[in-house]
Amino acid sequence: MCGIYGYIGPNADFDVIKNIAILAETRGSHAFGFSYFKTGKLLTFKSTGRVSKGIQQLERVEGSQCIIGYAGEWNANTLQPITEGSDSSMIFNDNCNTYKSLYRVRIKAYHKPDSVTLQKALLKSNTNPLPIHEHLSAYTVLAIRNKELFIMNRDLPFFIESINSGVIFCSRKMSENSECLINSFMRYVIK
Repeated sequence: MCGIYGYIGPNADFDVIKNIAILAETRGSHAFGFSYFKTGKLLTFKSTGRVSKGIQQLERVEGSQCIIGYAGEWNANTLQPITEGSDSSMIFNDNCNTYKSLYRVRIKAYHKPDSVTLQKALLKSNTNPLPIHEHLSAYTVLAIRNKELFIMNRDLPFFIESINSGVIFCSRKMSENSECLINSFMRYVIK
């Protein structure tokens, strides 16, 4: 099991991010990582161990415009976030331990007239990229790609909440003001 969390807005506050990261840690404590968009660059940090033991690492997200974070199980092949190139990062959780057997995960975004569908490729030898929904029965995906944040959710509760400085989200309920999302797709432009 794992917890995922994030923020989008003009200026991330360390205390807010710290609180939702620690909340997410209650769903997994073997590893943590985060990607954040700051000063026009996508940066990533990942480590084994608990969020609460490495909380000072989260200080680097102060002032960021977008953050996606992970706290959960550790596997050498899939320590999250998973990045591709200099402009893409993805974090996901699901109700089965599919990621334990992944060799490599790749993000692709395909534009359709009214929406964007995120796809995940499971590359084992010469396997072709397949849509994520064909592999997992329930999941939440957070992805940053080309200065956009995508949240895709199916059959797992995921919570989102507006705060003064933007929007926060987490796999755990953050407060009484949190809205529960199930079977949703959201897209935000990172400014």
